[in-house]
Amino acid sequence: MKTAKIITLIISVLLLSNVLNATTPPKINAESKANMMVDRLSKDFVLTDIQKSEINAKAKIFIEKINNANEIKDRNKLIFTKKGIYNEYKIALDSILTDEQRVQLFAKQEERKNLIISKYKNQH
Repeated sequence: MKTAKIITLIISVLLLSNVLNATTPPKINAESKANMMVDRLSKDFVLTDIQKSEINAKAKIFIEKINNANEIKDRNKLIFTKKGIYNEYKIALDSILTDEQRVQLFAKQEERKNLIISKYKNQH
């Protein structure tokens, strides 16, 4: 009887640990996120290798700052801090891109924003 209870307990613990691990999304490091950001930009318009490496470096810094900011408990301070970090990244990105690329980026951002708005309106 004791053996059956122990085996049942062990199986329950193993199943529960698998469920907990399955629900936790894998952590993606700053390097991977930065690469994803550069890849997304390079789908929108052509980037030179130098631009890619510069954007990648700025994106890593951006991601690390955002991750650090996520430790802030005060919601208003968190929002204010994240806006500042985003603006820093935007300025850095603007300094790397050409005028034509900036126009293309703005157009793509507006397109994505309008798509989200139209999806939201269609749901409600």
